[in-house]
Amino acid sequence: MYLIEDAKHALVPDGRGRKMFNSLVVVFRPDGGQTTKASVGDLHDEEGRKLKIVEVAEVREGDGILGGQRGPEFVKGEWQLTKLYSAAPEPPADPTPDTTENYADMLEGYRQSAYDDEGASMNALIVALWEKVVEERSDAADALEVKRQAVKKRFPKP
Repeated sequence: MYLIEDAKHALVPDGRGRKMFNSLVVVFRPDGGQTTKASVGDLHDEEGRKLKIVEVAEVREGDGILGGQRGPEFVKGEWQLTKLYSAAPEPPADPTPDTTENYADMLEGYRQSAYDDEGASMNALIVALWEKVVEERSDAADALEVKRQAVKKRFPKP
């Protein structure tokens, strides 16, 4: 995003009345003329004003769904357009025997998904078992067992 400013960093609408524009291919100058293949920096103005094309930095507030924007505004020496997002949604609660009708039937899938997410997949377990039994190195197996027990605690048998 780009905009036109004067020497005092005041926003100057382009020749179409827009505050910002997406491209520098054709810039409609405030004096009514057009500049093709413009670049960031000084902008010729028939009325003799000192104008500049500047790039607008996008700033993000929040982590959820886009709800609007604020700006452009001149902050700390640069133009900013603030995109306003809602708060991040809460992750869904884990299913429990009390809250899920078919929990017992789904337990294996819940645990398997959690094992994979935690890095305790079947392949990781096989490698850790090999290292423990054949190579006599139990570090990986011990770390995976801690993760497995945490998953079992999260998803207890009914």
